[in-house]
Amino acid sequence: MLNKTMVGRLNKRIAIKRERQIDDGSGGKISSFATLSEAWASVFNGSGSENYTFKAVFGLNNYVFVVRNRADIAILTSDIVEFNGVQMNIKHVNRVDNMDLYLTIECEQGLGV
Repeated sequence: MLNKTMVGRLNKRIAIKRERQIDDGSGGKISSFATLSEAWASVFNGSGSENYTFKAVFGLNNYVFVVRNRADIAILTSDIVEFNGVQMNIKHVNRVDNMDLYLTIECEQGLGV
């Protein structure tokens, strides 16, 4: 995928968003996603699938984003990634190497966020 000498491949901008509870003005709360951080990433297309459910075609696409490791935030599987205006669920966050220079973020597009 990516090694230490391939920094130039981090050429796509992504936003990492986290769900926040906001007051709705009448005593309740509303869930909203707020941008936690933006990062440069390298994007790889993963697998995809299509299902025929309820007389409609339902597609799932998997993406892998490689970003520099961030010490200031912890990326959780409850967060989402926004890439090219599309929000994707984070399925797994993994370190690329033992030096902790990069993180891989595996995401799934097509399910409700």
